[in-house]
Amino acid sequence: PMASADAGGGSLPGNGGPDTPAGPPHSVNIALVEEEGGEIEEHHHHKGRTPSGEDDGGNTSSDSDEDGAVTDSTSEMPSPVTPRREEPSSDDIVDRPMNSHRLRRLQAATDTPVMVSRHARLQATMKRKSRSKNDISVYCVTWNMHEQSRPSSLSELLHGGGACEERCSVYAIATQEGTMARRPWELQIQETLGPEYVLVQSHALMGIQLCIFIQRDLIWETSAVEYSHVATKMGGMLRTKGGVGIAMRIRGANFLFLDSHLAAHAKNVRQRNEDFHTIRKGLAFPKAAAPRSLNASLRSLATTSSQIDALHGFDFVFWMGDLNYRIDMRRRTVEQAVTMQRWEVLLANDQLLKEREGGRVFEGFTEARISFAPTFKYDLSSDQFDTSAKQRVPSWTDRILYRGAVTCEGYGSIPSLRLSDHRPVYGMFVASISDVAAASAADAVDIATFDREAYVECLRRRNEPELAPPGATPLRARRRTEIQRATFRETVAYKSSVICTIS
Repeated sequence: PMASADAGGGSLPGNGGPDTPAGPPHSVNIALVEEEGGEIEEHHHHKGRTPSGEDDGGNTSSDSDEDGAVTDSTSEMPSPVTPRREEPSSDDIVDRPMNSHRLRRLQAATDTPVMVSRHARLQATMKRKSRSKNDISVYCVTWNMHEQSRPSSLSELLHGGGACEERCSVYAIATQEGTMARRPWELQIQETLGPEYVLVQSHALMGIQLCIFIQRDLIWETSAVEYSHVATKMGGMLRTKGGVGIAMRIRGANFLFLDSHLAAHAKNVRQRNEDFHTIRKGLAFPKAAAPRSLNASLRSLATTSSQIDALHGFDFVFWMGDLNYRIDMRRRTVEQAVTMQRWEVLLANDQLLKEREGGRVFEGFTEARISFAPTFKYDLSSDQFDTSAKQRVPSWTDRILYRGAVTCEGYGSIPSLRLSDHRPVYGMFVASISDVAAASAADAVDIATFDREAYVECLRRRNEPELAPPGATPLRARRRTEIQRATFRETVAYKSSVICTIS
């Protein structure tokens, strides 16, 4: 089911409702009863104590290898209890064990609108109606593609696996270990979104790529577009770590979108924290971080501050990517908790939540409630967690965090995309800019441009399907929202924008 988080409430994943106070849930220690039909028991401790994955005797019994695999030094753990035979209702997912044959179906039900009740749909509709006309809806998605070829259709990726039916103002698509054929990737996104959207900026650092598409009519209210990148570890595509950022001003509000790939392996928590700070200090966005309304001396001061902290001066920040934080638990225990959908048990041992609670990373950021299965690591083209010799522990490595007056209207994974060893994670947000200062007159001479070549090429493909590259999914076979041909008015509007856009 889609979760929501209020910007002012500091909502974080945990045991409470949407208004849960900031910070991770109370620590939960896992113990498996060494009896027939062993169950997960929860022993709640006071907030602040660190879960250590202790066994029944209270002794630490797990070791991590460099690839994130955790091996058990205790005796073989019992299997999960026998699942019930009842089917999940349409309005609720019962928190109970299940067998492997139903895991895929129940995971899909958790992350798609099939199991969303009518009440939840009504609430979502009411939220949309209550928005201000100046609010900006943002769809973010992050996916570690594991250097696999791009899928033939991006409909699932750009619509939250079917959970996000609404068309948003801004689409931010972040990939890691992505394809080096960047231009075909950009064209495929443009083709899927259609002529209503334009590619305002794309930037990449090896396999880390970030693409920002906005509604075509919004281009006249967008300015000060900048991009930057920081490498924390250079190497081949799989070894390169770092971050890519794209900044812009929309309707007078400063937006920053970040895509990062942090240090791998379960034991490298400190290195991941250092990568985070290296990225936020290394990126540079002088135009967006320094409001044009400031005089020369104040603008210089703002630019200097932005060099110390790239997040300075932005009204809205969306940070996404393969952050690589793991779950500090034994593999078998994690698998049992997943089959029982005991997310609070796993979140209590999530490295990112621990580091945020300690104030070491992502200060001032919010993450919506997690109510989906771990997104790493799977066998390719399978729903089975890692069966290699390394036996990596399933974890929520792929995350989306945000800062500012932002409301999250949906946060989940897309289990239907199985090409990679990661599952994509999407988020649907609304940025309220009613309290942000209006755009200055100076912004009128800095109107953003867009990728005209990509736009024209996709118009041609829509009007003449035979121009599509070999192997592409026929446009006429896609759903109605994607196969609408460009109208005469849209074509004229595009040609007018080419002539009138100030570059």
